[in-house]
Amino acid sequence: MRALALRLGEGTQNMLLYLGGLSQLGWQALAQGVRPPYDLFSLLRQIDLVGVRSLGVIAVAAVFTGLVLALQTAYALARFGAKAVSGMIVGLAMVRELMPVAGASRLPALERIVVLGEAPGPATIPWAELLERSATVDEATRAARAETVEPEDLAFLMYTSGTTGLPKGVMHGHRMIRNVTDRAFRLAITEQDVIMMYLPLFHLFAFSEGMLTSMVTGARQVLTETFHPDESLALIARERATVLHGFDTHYKELLDAHARQPCDVASVRTGILAAGMASSASIARRARALFGPLVSGYGMSELGVGVAIGSLDSTEEQSCEASGFPAPG
Repeated sequence: MRALALRLGEGTQNMLLYLGGLSQLGWQALAQGVRPPYDLFSLLRQIDLVGVRSLGVIAVAAVFTGLVLALQTAYALARFGAKAVSGMIVGLAMVRELMPVAGASRLPALERIVVLGEAPGPATIPWAELLERSATVDEATRAARAETVEPEDLAFLMYTSGTTGLPKGVMHGHRMIRNVTDRAFRLAITEQDVIMMYLPLFHLFAFSEGMLTSMVTGARQVLTETFHPDESLALIARERATVLHGFDTHYKELLDAHARQPCDVASVRTGILAAGMASSASIARRARALFGPLVSGYGMSELGVGVAIGSLDSTEEQSCEASGFPAPG
């Protein structure tokens, strides 16, 4: 007991000596800082060295901090099969950073942040409230506003994970809506169609071929939180989905799931399968044999989906071994 008391006493004494020395050092530093003579040149030199000349190091550290954060997040989520939501997490963090801080926005030109699917935060507008407000705008005012919009005016900011470079926000103009309309016409998508959408809506593929396509055509969407091949096949059969989109990995999983447990997918009449590579040709052929005349296409976040796109009368070779034809606009 006595040994324990001695150790505690010694530890407390050392801590008090350390805090006392730290306080003494701080007081001496403050005293020396206000004591003449004042060397203004040395002060400015230190400001230059610590501030301006450190910007390069700060920029490099900021970039690599973001890269490491993204890599570690994706690595951790991959263990639970949730790697696809990494972009959602980055997007949510970005929106929260853009929210006004202490009553003043970090982006002076930012007027509104519309929130869908969760409780609204400070200075945000719920999607339902936005719809209610739109009902108060008369047709003449709406038409006048539409007349002021130019095709190259900013419509969407899509955030890409950096396939071709560093992560960035890609600016898309209103011309993108015209391109979506053209693709929907090429695939004959109407209000009678049902789009099976398991792709994440924060990804440009789902955003344009799912959400925007539904808005311009009236087609119904069947949404899932994540991609699961068995669940998707069951939904196709139950909801009588007519349009199916995805990459070769999605179609491979769907084909394997169908082989394990066949179900009715005869309602599917078309969709986009991003083929064109030799590694995806065999999967594309098997997918067309099961789901019908799927078409190939090519796109990226920086350019948009459907930079090249096939058509319903494309041949087997064109749909499986190529990426379609250059799209207008």
